Amino acid sequence: MKRIDFASFVWILVAHSFAPAQPAPAQPAPAWRIVTADGSTIDADASLRIRADGAVERAKSTIVAAAVLEIVAVGANRPDVPNGPQAVLAGGDRIVGRVEAIDATSVRLQSTRIPTLTPTIPLSRVSILWMDRKPDGTQLQDPRWDFLTKPRRRDIVVLKTGERVDGTLRDMKDDRLSIAEDNDSKPRDRTFARADVLAIAFNTELTRTRKPADAYAVVALRDGSRLTVVAPTLEGGKLRATTLWKQPIEIEADAIASIRPENRGPIYLDDIKPAEYIYVAFLSESILWQAGRNSQLAPLSLREPAGVSTFERGIGMHSQSMLSFDLAKKYARFDCLVGLDAIDGKGGEAEILLRLDGKEIPGTRRILKSGDDARRLSVAVAGGSRLTLEVLHGKGGPVRDVVDWCNAVLIP
Repeated sequence: MKRIDFASFVWILVAHSFAPAQPAPAQPAPAWRIVTADGSTIDADASLRIRADGAVERAKSTIVAAAVLEIVAVGANRPDVPNGPQAVLAGGDRIVGRVEAIDATSVRLQSTRIPTLTPTIPLSRVSILWMDRKPDGTQLQDPRWDFLTKPRRRDIVVLKTGERVDGTLRDMKDDRLSIAEDNDSKPRDRTFARADVLAIAFNTELTRTRKPADAYAVVALRDGSRLTVVAPTLEGGKLRATTLWKQPIEIEADAIASIRPENRGPIYLDDIKPAEYIYVAFLSESILWQAGRNSQLAPLSLREPAGVSTFERGIGMHSQSMLSFDLAKKYARFDCLVGLDAIDGKGGEAEILLRLDGKEIPGTRRILKSGDDARRLSVAVAGGSRLTLEVLHGKGGPVRDVVDWCNAVLIP
């Protein structure tokens, strides 16, 4: 055995003492953020798995289905309502894509950005088909477009020239659309080139909007599509699910912005009838609260770190108002994202707070300023009988104080 003298031993000891430490193994970057019912958020990498029972598996832990409020892709915003070709479904879903064909019973769509999304949708599920870029929100306020939001007893084809043809749609094939026009003078068949058609609005008396009785989820895609699906699973970088018309679909995980489970316990505030609403007018104006849109009747939108996000669920209010809900002591927590509306709240400033049985809930009073990111409020309401959302004006008075309480839920 070779012997080491004392000087050599000291030199080896010193060298090892000053040797650079080995770096710790790199941790996978978070790909998903899980919003939970207890008020916390949990990051997960791309190996996140959603099981058939709705439970979420990450690394070495599992989150039960009832505890998951939303799963959000890190770095992705919830995109705005798209303006290009798309199918708007009877329940409010939308799929961005090009209409390939229409027959007596269904529409075949091809997603423009998601190759695996090629649904064949029953006509009973379709409300509107936009064949080309749709008018913006201001243009759609023109009375000529009222039929889009009202009951329709016929199919309606709108041409790019502005002409409107009412009747019964027959089909669309080989880029030609056929409709049996039904007017007061003389019914007749008419055919139009696909390139001349702006939109098709279907007879609402024949549409079906029923939501599933069991648990389901709303999947928001990065291209602006939003689709309600049953039994979603996520594994191996792919989301697999079944549509409401029982068609299996498969979507790449990197096309997803968020997954929001529903029918698993939490109750959306916009599904509940308020107990009381008070608005204190500045002059003689009257501004109402809104469910599913902001107080100016536009989509709910909030600023987030990844950009401006739009929401289907939530409450829209304006400053100088209070909105109360009866809880009947059935709920444990209230959770939401809140902020000034990213569009209609520009330049505004408002103060918000929550009250439980008339008393201010500590820590809920916030100042909301234009340009700030939305804030999450998650507070205990156990034992309470009434929850009140209150909005006051800021330094600039009650001007553009459009406050959105998005994905607002009561958790049993």
